[in-house]
Amino acid sequence: MNICFQSLIKKNMAHTNFMGGVSYHPRNPLKKLELELCSCFLQEPRFYPASDVYKEVIRRPNDNYILFPENTDKTWQQIFEEDVNDALSYDFAATLCLAVKARKEFHMRSAPCYLLAIAASHPLRQKFNHERPSFFRQRIQEVCLILPDMVSILDAWKLRNGSISSFPSFCKRSFADIIQKTSPYHANKYRKAYIDIVRLCHPRKTSLTGEMMQKGKIAMEEKDLPWNTLMSRCGSWSKTLDMLEWNMPHMAALRNIRGFAIQVRDEELIRKYCTMLESGVPTGKQFPFRYWTAYLSLTSTKSLKNVRYRKRIRKSDLTILKHCLASCIQISIQNHPKLEGSVIVLSDNSGSTWGQFTSQYGTMTVAEIGNLSALITAYSCTGKGVVGLFGETLLEYTVDKKITLLENFEKMQDLIGPRGKNVGHATEEGIWIFFKRAMKSPTDYHYDHFFCYSDMQAGHGRLYGYDTEMCDEWTWENIGRQKFIHVPNLVDNYRKTMNPKLNVFTVQTAGYNDSILPQCTYRGGYLHGWTGNEVIFAEKMVSLWDEFDRL
Repeated sequence: MNICFQSLIKKNMAHTNFMGGVSYHPRNPLKKLELELCSCFLQEPRFYPASDVYKEVIRRPNDNYILFPENTDKTWQQIFEEDVNDALSYDFAATLCLAVKARKEFHMRSAPCYLLAIAASHPLRQKFNHERPSFFRQRIQEVCLILPDMVSILDAWKLRNGSISSFPSFCKRSFADIIQKTSPYHANKYRKAYIDIVRLCHPRKTSLTGEMMQKGKIAMEEKDLPWNTLMSRCGSWSKTLDMLEWNMPHMAALRNIRGFAIQVRDEELIRKYCTMLESGVPTGKQFPFRYWTAYLSLTSTKSLKNVRYRKRIRKSDLTILKHCLASCIQISIQNHPKLEGSVIVLSDNSGSTWGQFTSQYGTMTVAEIGNLSALITAYSCTGKGVVGLFGETLLEYTVDKKITLLENFEKMQDLIGPRGKNVGHATEEGIWIFFKRAMKSPTDYHYDHFFCYSDMQAGHGRLYGYDTEMCDEWTWENIGRQKFIHVPNLVDNYRKTMNPKLNVFTVQTAGYNDSILPQCTYRGGYLHGWTGNEVIFAEKMVSLWDEFDRL
């Protein structure tokens, strides 16, 4: 890690920040803009006053104490605009793609629209459009996920230019393309934005635009109404789904799978419903955990009976639904991030993890969450995946990718026994046992990624064991027979002797009440609180370190 920092300092990227720590200037204009795009909320109310007020009231009395007073002369909008223009001058196309990434991946709304408005008036825009005529138009359509996004671009243009008189015609044509593709449902939902944009871009007249501009709303066909509205009108699942042409929103279908089976009680229709649900998994963008919780809910004793209708799911129907959800879990693996290389994932099964929940409203214990998270992480990697289930000992389960995730999970549960009794509940010595085995057999324990799910932060020093082979080099401190395992030292030794680029992520599954941000380390981090998105974070961090190592 020190070598990495020294290389940054040599490249003049390091400086001392106002807290006396070391910070780094991003040299690449695109990387600098990406940091702002995904962290700044433009045109929102702020605690601090506007820049001119700040300068007079706060800054001037403190000029002698502020380290970089020149940075306080600009508003966020001014800083953002300068950085956008720098990025556009550096790489116009890549900057437009950043707007799409910020909107789709990071769900930012104002900043990507503001970026497109700046790009539309940039000096290089006309030359870029001449060389790549449709590129800018396509990026506008990708950013405008909902109709109000077009209004946001227009508002940003007016803010910068004072009026819309010079609003570019290619932007209007892009807006017109979006209007042509808008469904009656979304036109009705965002009718004010729809009318404003139609008046601006004058798209080709259709029955939809004509009715909206004349009446201010659209008389929708029944198939375009929300499913719950149709359900309240029809009072029947079969009639509702027939009107929807068996194309129900995916998450709504998942949430109502049990209620459908109880009310309909028709095997043919239940199979048709399951087919609809399975077909929505690839585009539903849900991870396996979502379907796993539905599977558990379905198989629990209380859920077999519906209080309102006083009926139970028939056993034959329950078998169909369980098979459907198992299939959904398997299909959803493709939506899960895939780590390149081999992965070892340790999951804490000591006594405390089987008695704790992540919150007072939780229904799954820390051990259950950790075990399933570990299996999903190992199952979805590109190389060998191994789950290490630890307590007083360490039981290793090599994932078999030729069978389903649920079949792997059942085998893993058989290995550890009921509530993890086979691993021993007294200590967390298993994490030390993994590194001890790796020292004795480096070839068999060569991995690219190391994960650990525990109710105690592996790396902060409170996991302990009693092994007499655990010398002082591998412990934080010893209290009596208790030896607190020094995970960072063990990781450093692993990197020195086996894999210098081992990526290490430890998750304190239950979380803390005073911390939500991860502590980042070289090729890894300590994560506080389970979200189900740990592998997404790991994948992005690994790609950043890979990019850095190529410098």
